[in-house]
Amino acid sequence: MENKKNIYIEIDTILDTRLTLLINLDKELAIDWVNNGNYHHRKEDTYSYLSNDVFKRMYAKRDKSVIKVPFPTKMLSFILEYCLKASNEDVDSGGNGIITVFLNTYPYDLSEVEEENIVNAIHTKLPDKIDVEIIHEELVSPKWINSNIRMLVKYDGIDWLERNVSNGKIIKNNLPNVILVIPTVMSKFREDEMKEEDIFDSYAKMASPYIQLEFIDVSIFSSI
Repeated sequence: MENKKNIYIEIDTILDTRLTLLINLDKELAIDWVNNGNYHHRKEDTYSYLSNDVFKRMYAKRDKSVIKVPFPTKMLSFILEYCLKASNEDVDSGGNGIITVFLNTYPYDLSEVEEENIVNAIHTKLPDKIDVEIIHEELVSPKWINSNIRMLVKYDGIDWLERNVSNGKIIKNNLPNVILVIPTVMSKFREDEMKEEDIFDSYAKMASPYIQLEFIDVSIFSSI
């Protein structure tokens, strides 16, 4: 693909499936966390008596029931801003300005009609020059990203990065020109004595041989 200004997103970044799951588990707790501001300013996915590990295990078992009543996140505005800038840059450099948003619907088992409905819904929020395509999980590898993607948006980006460093895939296919956008969630660093900003800066420096890290506020990954 000639235009490598494309962006990769996941359904769990544009829909707040964590909030939906929390509501399904304990509606009163979810409402309390949203109303008092704790949810949109959380530092880890720990909610009162639901520890990070417990919530993570439950979240791993989620199904498409959590997207039936969707809570859109602020991520679409972030994506729109990126796409407009990337499209203008492409036009300025002689391109056609077309940017593709690749959407991964994993782990949800969606029909073609359901996928088409989601794509059409995203299209209504984006200019005509922005294309939206479904990409399936088994095709998303560092090699594919290196050939197609400029910005990668993943809530669990740290886990993904560590996994692909460990298995050697990202070492074989370094992504120094790819930006990995992840939330300021501190679950892996909770016991660290450094200030939050120092933790993020330190991790970004460690990751820099492989990929560019951009930490953004977790509220962007949360419901509007």
